[in-house]
Amino acid sequence: MNQKKFFTNDDNASWSFDVKGMPAINSKTFPAAFFPVIGVMVEDCNYHIRKCYSSQDRLFFEGYYSHHFSELMLRYGRSKLVVARIEFAHKRSGNMTKLFEVLKHIKRSYHLDKIVIESVQTDEMRRWCKKNNFIPCGDPDNPINWEWK
Repeated sequence: MNQKKFFTNDDNASWSFDVKGMPAINSKTFPAAFFPVIGVMVEDCNYHIRKCYSSQDRLFFEGYYSHHFSELMLRYGRSKLVVARIEFAHKRSGNMTKLFEVLKHIKRSYHLDKIVIESVQTDEMRRWCKKNNFIPCGDPDNPINWEWK
């Protein structure tokens, strides 16, 4: 991935997420293309953010809403986006589809090879992967990882 294109130096960019005790995420320290990813997660937890930071090509997000948790660990690298952990406070409200639309846009914009959903454990997520044309990888009887190209 071309890191120069991925990071923006737009002086007019006003994006910033500051969570007490965490390094600030803003357009100078984090790929600007990922702010809509954070936006989906922030809306899901109604702006109750516990953690939001980036480290070693990974985005970590934790939030909560009324005893329900939002969580995301997204790895981004040379050729793919990997959703390694995902949980939404508001279930069955279209959040995964919103996140997928954002990830598809990033994939197209940066000519990445694929989007991977790792460790799919629930029937609900398997159905979502099938519905959205993800292809199962590994054991055909019990695929854990699913990819979209």
